[in-house]
Amino acid sequence: MLIRKLFSGLIAGVLVVLIYFLLVQSGVVIAIGVYLIPVLLIYGVPSSILSDFVKKN
Repeated sequence: MLIRKLFSGLIAGVLVVLIYFLLVQSGVVIAIGVYLIPVLLIYGVPSSILSDFVKKN
């Protein structure tokens, strides 16, 4: 389950950065991606696991 959550968070982060890059097309998007993807993985994955745990109980 953890691997699936990490993979989903990584794909979501990459897609957000890619879509934003296609819309804006500047170098700032790379800087946003550098900070966005780790935040999604550090904050998003544990909160998703916690919500699954709460929902199950």
